[in-house]
Amino acid sequence: MRERQLFVERMILGRKMVVAQLWEYMVPGQAKPPRRVLCSQEESFTITLPNGKTKRRSAQQRALYLVGLLNQAVADYKKELAEKPKQSCPNISEAFNGWLDQIAATRSAATARTYRRTREKYLAINGDHPLADYSHLQATRFLGSLAEMGLAPRSINKEATQLQAFLSWCFAAGLVLVPARPVPKLRITQREAKVYSLEQALAIDALLVQAVEASRADSDYRQRLALSHLRAWRLLRFTGFRASEVVTLKLSAIRLADGYILLQDNLEMGMEVKGRVEARVPIAQGLLDFLTKDLAARSVGENYYLDRGNGRPLYSSADALSKALLPYKRAAGVDPRIKVLHGLRGGVATWLSQAGAELSTVQKILRHKDLSTTRQYVNADMLDTQAALDKLPKDKI
Repeated sequence: MRERQLFVERMILGRKMVVAQLWEYMVPGQAKPPRRVLCSQEESFTITLPNGKTKRRSAQQRALYLVGLLNQAVADYKKELAEKPKQSCPNISEAFNGWLDQIAATRSAATARTYRRTREKYLAINGDHPLADYSHLQATRFLGSLAEMGLAPRSINKEATQLQAFLSWCFAAGLVLVPARPVPKLRITQREAKVYSLEQALAIDALLVQAVEASRADSDYRQRLALSHLRAWRLLRFTGFRASEVVTLKLSAIRLADGYILLQDNLEMGMEVKGRVEARVPIAQGLLDFLTKDLAARSVGENYYLDRGNGRPLYSSADALSKALLPYKRAAGVDPRIKVLHGLRGGVATWLSQAGAELSTVQKILRHKDLSTTRQYVNADMLDTQAALDKLPKDKI
């Protein structure tokens, strides 16, 4: 017979938590006992002293601490059971709303919009129903319907991840007594990233320069548009920035004298730096030459790197900038499967690898948390494997 563990450790919302299993309250027919989150693993091992310092608990102290939390959890659970007939089970739409309120308060506006769309899709497919009635069948129907709608496997898996985050929150918030089964995901065959070659990027750059020259006979607005397109492309080509970082970049963040660009939140435009960590991005020499001339010619009152001329951003979103640059990509005859702006970020990763940069260095430049993410940006088919093989030691004859 399997040993009944009183305490188990589970990953919940990215943190390892100590969870109590209330075996004495297990309902016949249930696969698992009711569970309650007691504390984080770190909290169970450390004591915070009055002076703010921490020290490690002994094994006996930790056991007593967890038993105390367990007794409180049991008391709370008994109270829930006593009040249960008076309470109505929330519908899943209400639970979604509570989750989204927390997301809106702690995450970026863009992230909140993404999660809100997951809610809308789920309700459109499964309808509103009591949260307690959720089962694996709803998850399967949800993902199957997304596939029928034509969503790509990666997009479907993203929706699955977001649904799982919601379900984990429901358990952590005490809306359900038992964690939901993991939401299934599709198995995806890894394909090489669709990125610009350096030749293609330079060809588009040349077209942008031509457009700037041709605009000199047009209105000030047309000249500003053409120059902004070139500015955006150059910045992306020399940094591998995310498109949203270019759209929201302020001139004050470009520190030419110090040789770096400071990436920071722009709450006015609802942009938070990925990973919530400000970054100082070194300026390559080619970009430095361009920025030195460009900033010297700026009009008084400009505030943004892509500015309307009155201190306001020229583009409200990365999508708007992408649409503006799409004609240049088409004119250069580039593969339509390459994304207008994101393909350039992957291009930078690939060009750096072609130049011999270590993958960890590329990771640092693109500011990825995981090396596996960086690996997905590099198109291995474009790397010179023969040159690498030729570097292997030769036999001495």
